[in-house]
Amino acid sequence: MMELVSVIIPVYMVEKYLRRCLDSVINQTYRKLDVLVIDDGSNDDCGRICDEYASNDNRIRVIHQENKGLAEVRNIGAREALGDYILFVDSDDWIDLNLVEVIYSELKKNHVDVVCFGMNRVDEKGHITKVYRGSYGKKVLDTTDALDCIFFSKYVDVVSCNKMFSKWLFDGISYPSGRLYEDMATTYKIIEKANKVLCLSEAYYFYYNNINSIGNRKFTNETMQLDNAARECYEHCVSVRGTNEDSLVVGLWKWQLVIVNMMIKSRTYKYGYINKLQKNIKLLKVISCNYLPAINKIQFAVFKCSFAMYKRMYLFFKRR
Repeated sequence: MMELVSVIIPVYMVEKYLRRCLDSVINQTYRKLDVLVIDDGSNDDCGRICDEYASNDNRIRVIHQENKGLAEVRNIGAREALGDYILFVDSDDWIDLNLVEVIYSELKKNHVDVVCFGMNRVDEKGHITKVYRGSYGKKVLDTTDALDCIFFSKYVDVVSCNKMFSKWLFDGISYPSGRLYEDMATTYKIIEKANKVLCLSEAYYFYYNNINSIGNRKFTNETMQLDNAARECYEHCVSVRGTNEDSLVVGLWKWQLVIVNMMIKSRTYKYGYINKLQKNIKLLKVISCNYLPAINKIQFAVFKCSFAMYKRMYLFFKRR
């Protein structure tokens, strides 16, 4: 028997891309959908487009509200979802037409509470520029193994949009309203509640690499919210019995190095932060981390040795 799957789409100022997103959802091969579209105070044509689609498809519900931010939109979506399972799709992205059918089937077949899957990064024209996927095919993880690798992208990560969740996992959990990097501050709590997590290396999600994505952001004072969220995630995960502290601390350093990269792009440097990270990094732990690709281990070694050298290397490869 087919169960209802809720697809939650936060919408804000994306009139150029919204139809592409909605078309990919309503044309899913899996038809039993509850599509909840939340217009978060857009002042472009998004509201009208949402209503147009709802008038032509009775599976679509639209909520119009004053701007509350992505975290609160996700909370409203999880609370108002009618389905047994939840999938988030950002409104400037789109999904493969058989995503729901494949992921739901794998979830039921493997008796898991969460399914993670790969992502394709696409440019303005929809061309794939990078594929975030592994070569492992399929892997089932228990809670502690899933938390061990949550900072990395090999199996599980902190992103909300490349996962299907059992709805009950959100009971008592909410995204932190008013904060940036809400996924980093929340996903680990959901994963911890799950009995098993299935990881699929195949990429079913198309992620538009817009200028507001984490990888493209420049450093501001608000960027330090990423450090706060990463520390919260680390401190909680290491408190869970059976997790690997060495893997988790390397993951924390990895995200702190992302913040340093933002500083380099912005030419805004907090040398106290940089020096402390250099001091904290233990290369033996980095080299021993099975979740970290070799190229990232080299980056850590260069950064540990010389920030000036690391900066030159980063800018060289960024220009290529």
